[in-house]
Amino acid sequence: MSLTKKYYEYIVELIISKYDGEFKNALPGHCIKITGLGNEQVSELLIKLRETYTNLDTFILSDKKVGKEYISPTKLIELRNTEGKPLLVVIPANNRTAAEDSFGNATFKDISLFGIEDELASLLLQKSPTIVKVLIEDVLNYIGKIDISSKIKYLLSIEMDDWSKKSVGDSLYFL
Repeated sequence: MSLTKKYYEYIVELIISKYDGEFKNALPGHCIKITGLGNEQVSELLIKLRETYTNLDTFILSDKKVGKEYISPTKLIELRNTEGKPLLVVIPANNRTAAEDSFGNATFKDISLFGIEDELASLLLQKSPTIVKVLIEDVLNYIGKIDISSKIKYLLSIEMDDWSKKSVGDSLYFL
């Protein structure tokens, strides 16, 4: 499994756990949107959301793709106006449509992904065995300020090597 695939598996799980209460308790007429993930990741998120929250109408917004998982902006606006079930739309990054104002923050609650990478880095560090965690913390403290993306790659690399002490050094190139 690649680091990128593992990274997005964690991000999807963090989104679901962080907003579980909101998704479970959404009432008819409640409109939610999640933005900022790539095309491949929105499909994974949609699958998990549909499995977990059957109370929601959940779709990926797309002008071009069709199928039961996709919804056009026009159809999204129609569903929003009927208020039959709570509505959750996943909007891939860089998706632009003519009807964007109709699903803006005034009508759709935006699920923020801000800070989710910091949460992931903390989660990975918490998961590490104590003996390895001490080594990782020593490395991170010695190096100083590290961008979050590099830190996550480093931690994921160590995890994917079963938290071995050797991987703490072998994965330094990510930093």
